Amino acid sequence: MSETLFLRVAEIVKETSDAITIHFEQPERPVSYLSGQYLTLICDIDGKEERRCYSLCSASCADRFLSVTVKRVEGGKVSNYLIDNLKPGDTLSALPPMGNFYFVRKEESKEAVMIGGGSGITPLFSMIKSILSEEPHVRVNLLYVNSSRDNTIFYTELEEWRARYSERFRIVYYWSEDWKEKEHKSGFFSRLFKKKEDHRLNESRLISVLDEWGIQRGNKAEFYVCGPQGLMDIVVRTLHGLGYNEETIHKESFYTELDTSAVAASDTEYVITVRYKGKDYEVKVPAGTSILEAGLDQGFDLAYSCQNGDCGSCISRCLSGTVTMLTTEALSERELKEGYILPCVGYPQSDDVVVEFR
Repeated sequence: MSETLFLRVAEIVKETSDAITIHFEQPERPVSYLSGQYLTLICDIDGKEERRCYSLCSASCADRFLSVTVKRVEGGKVSNYLIDNLKPGDTLSALPPMGNFYFVRKEESKEAVMIGGGSGITPLFSMIKSILSEEPHVRVNLLYVNSSRDNTIFYTELEEWRARYSERFRIVYYWSEDWKEKEHKSGFFSRLFKKKEDHRLNESRLISVLDEWGIQRGNKAEFYVCGPQGLMDIVVRTLHGLGYNEETIHKESFYTELDTSAVAASDTEYVITVRYKGKDYEVKVPAGTSILEAGLDQGFDLAYSCQNGDCGSCISRCLSGTVTMLTTEALSERELKEGYILPCVGYPQSDDVVVEFR
């Protein structure tokens, strides 16, 4: 397990009607991180430990505090708890920053294209600040999709950064509910639609924005995409169609919806082997229970965060047997070939499964 951090809340800023930014004081021994990584916050809610991942919106080169933004989610236990109860002076436990979604420095890169939706702006804003502050040869382009101006997190701060770096920072806002708006002086996507149903971002509109920016394969652009799955699918599909390969498309989803029907239909209990701290243990995995859940129920102190297959904190290796995963989004092709799994969304399909936890 990673060493637990204890972070004191310095300030809480209301960004929109349903989102806040929590600014934590740096500990005596400052926490280092890469722009785009996330913190795992640990809360005690009704006597039960709950963990959730929140991307850092701060950048170590530009900000004094460690900062995360939390958006209220309907039925969200942790997000609602933090928004309704947290106050300056409180202390939260957290795991050190983790994650593979961060700015990749490449000498040949001249354009960084950020495409975000809703609270997906959080890690992108961290990267934007780092690039503008430390990469003078890279121009930043941001397409930011929201329902309306009022729901646009960091709008004022983004405008301040654009004014400061006007030659290297371009923004197009896409406000889907403001479909009758005329062109906005700060870069509102300039379309007048005949019907409200016509307002959504699609492949042709994305291509239009890229064309306006002059983004072509010859520009040696790197793409960073974060937001709802529907937006992610449109962007990735469009970029593949334009000839960009996976090496230039960096993505992270905040809103993975998992299809659990396959595991829910199973009524088989398996007994697997868990290799933990060099010793082997037999673990019963009831039907519909993930390998991570079974290990935690057994009392093992296992690393985990999102429990949704997004963050990769629980990555482990399957040494034998068959494991079905609901998603492999947080694993690279190399990791998959080498037998790594995500036990939080991993379900055994045989009794000969051996999983080695880090």
